[in-house]
Amino acid sequence: MFSNMTQTYRDLARNDVLTIESAIRFLEVEATERSFEEILANFGDPGLLRKQLIDGLKKNHPGLEKGSVEKRVRGWYAGKHQVKKADAIELCYILGLSLEKADSLVAFVSEEKLHWRDPDEIVDIYALAHGYTYAEAIALKKRMGDYLLLTQENMDSEEECYTFVIRKEVAALRSEEELKIFLRDSAGRLGKLHNNAFRLFSQRLATLTEPEIPYPLMEGEKQPEKMNVRDILREYMFENNVSYAKERARLTKKGKVSPEEGLILSTIQKKVSENWPDETTISKMKSRKIDVTRKALILLLMATEEGFRKEGPEYDEEDDDYVPTKEEVFDDIYGRLNRTLEDCGFSALDPRSPFDWMILYSICAQEMPDADKRMRDLFRAMFGEREEEEDFLYDDDTEEEDEEEDNAW
Repeated sequence: MFSNMTQTYRDLARNDVLTIESAIRFLEVEATERSFEEILANFGDPGLLRKQLIDGLKKNHPGLEKGSVEKRVRGWYAGKHQVKKADAIELCYILGLSLEKADSLVAFVSEEKLHWRDPDEIVDIYALAHGYTYAEAIALKKRMGDYLLLTQENMDSEEECYTFVIRKEVAALRSEEELKIFLRDSAGRLGKLHNNAFRLFSQRLATLTEPEIPYPLMEGEKQPEKMNVRDILREYMFENNVSYAKERARLTKKGKVSPEEGLILSTIQKKVSENWPDETTISKMKSRKIDVTRKALILLLMATEEGFRKEGPEYDEEDDDYVPTKEEVFDDIYGRLNRTLEDCGFSALDPRSPFDWMILYSICAQEMPDADKRMRDLFRAMFGEREEEEDFLYDDDTEEEDEEEDNAW
């Protein structure tokens, strides 16, 4: 799926002669992000899809005005409005997709796969697997209402249970009665947050905030420095680049800064900085008030990545002098990042995504310190940088409020 252009973008990220300036130019001028229309074309007849979506949405939501439905679909096709995960799931019903194809469409649109531990999505998974229509799935959720409410009430006492365990049990369900019994008996094991993502997030954060020493320090060696969340945001989540540029752009939009200080984010800058982690969101992720985001996890994985691992029968574990090629380093890190993301319920790295492409471009460096430097240089070149001593006016309005205005339809 999407093989030709995806391969071209991946190959370009691995191009040794591509400078930071050339990489930014590629993203800003030449690269084309995979469009909603392009994604859908892999799940139906391109000539019929738009009408199929409009007709399906009208049928599913008879109370909506015809013009409102058409405007919504136009906004999706034009990239003006976000296709949310719930929207993507509804589209799977409209297109009559199998569960496997539905999982693929949802992942491409929302960067998150169907969640086999989320009670509501378990019902969707069951319905999609058994060929239900959207209306039939909604009716099924109503019939399961008491059991879904039971899982909601028990979510705060969520047991530590992972998707791969639940998935086998959900996949084995063959009737609505079995679904009811499963939801009733598994209430304490289900939840909307991704347990595996949270476990990794917590581990990688602790690696930076409370570093362990696996061996005795030699004379003269210094204890690794402990980092707080602000240090991590500045060092590994590019707060002085991305967050600063977003703040300047918000203030520019509201006319609160002079033209000299102002900034208007480009399309690529907006896409890369979308849902960027800050101190508040990291704190909420730590306390499980919100789910761990894909971007936050990727940035932490990169911050704690140690580089090439000699794994597999082709490598001699006793050969300490073995020097891997750039291709081996890239394939090793790329493969592990993808497996980790998929294990956490997220989509794999996509060369057609600007943020993901920047990650791929960075891991092409043979050593992780070089990859870290390449990432810093990329973000500095794309967003600029706040000087440590610079005092800047902050906006009282939240970024979420601004995004709600932008996404309103």
